[in-house]
Amino acid sequence: DLMKYLRPSFNLPSRKKVTTSLLLKEEEEVKQELRRRLGSPADLALLFDAWCTKNATKSVINYSVKSYASPSFFVRSVDASAQRHTGAFIASETAKVIEHIAKQEF
Repeated sequence: DLMKYLRPSFNLPSRKKVTTSLLLKEEEEVKQELRRRLGSPADLALLFDAWCTKNATKSVINYSVKSYASPSFFVRSVDASAQRHTGAFIASETAKVIEHIAKQEF
């Protein structure tokens, strides 16, 4: 109703259109821009940061990539709440992200 008030001639797209065709189109455009900006995989650094709630019941690991000439870009977030943050777990998750990046699935 706010949009009708602000601009009566504007019709918002349906929820289905937003969550299917528009979202998929935007995802592809972001991926293409990411590939263009990141350039050669030889010039990438993988960054990650882990966060947890105060009582440590919920935790997440966020992964980003950065090249020399570009800002960092978010790649994926991993819910690590059910896992102990051992070296083996972090290495395993990091290997999955590297594989994901190598396939340019971002």
